[in-house]
Amino acid sequence: PATGKELWRCGGLNPTGDKYYRTVCSPAVVGDMIFACVKKGPFVACKGGGKGLVTATNVAWTSPNTCDVPTPVSDGKLLYVLNDGGTLTCFEPKSGKVVYEKQRLPRGTYSASPLLADGRLYLTNETGRTTVVAAGPEFKVLSENPLDDDYTLSSIAVSGSELFIRTSSSLYCISGK
Repeated sequence: PATGKELWRCGGLNPTGDKYYRTVCSPAVVGDMIFACVKKGPFVACKGGGKGLVTATNVAWTSPNTCDVPTPVSDGKLLYVLNDGGTLTCFEPKSGKVVYEKQRLPRGTYSASPLLADGRLYLTNETGRTTVVAAGPEFKVLSENPLDDDYTLSSIAVSGSELFIRTSSSLYCISGK
């Protein structure tokens, strides 16, 4: 941090060398592992540390189950990857073992990143429908909650026990009170 000097770099996200590849989502970190993805894959798991280019030594695993815009989320035990097309895949972070894959959510495009809170995943599509899925090794939809609105790209924000969802025309506050 004092100098900004790069310590190490891990590649593997653009295996074909396509100059138009894009990376939109942020990397996710679980323990000493960093997870990154691009729209057409692969999803790359890299062990942190080392010096210089560490792709050959630090890539722990890769998967074709990838994402583009939504950032993966983890509770430290499992890693959830939401694809823009509305499929959810769950991995064991260290091994890359697929716990479940390509579970279909309600139709639509998903640009918002998943929220993991209180043992639940909140997955919002661009029409403002939030699907709540139980966190854990079994894919289980708990509820579907549409908003009376037309468009959202925003991820859910949290303050205390309240959830905030911004759409093209409104800011919603969801609260148990």
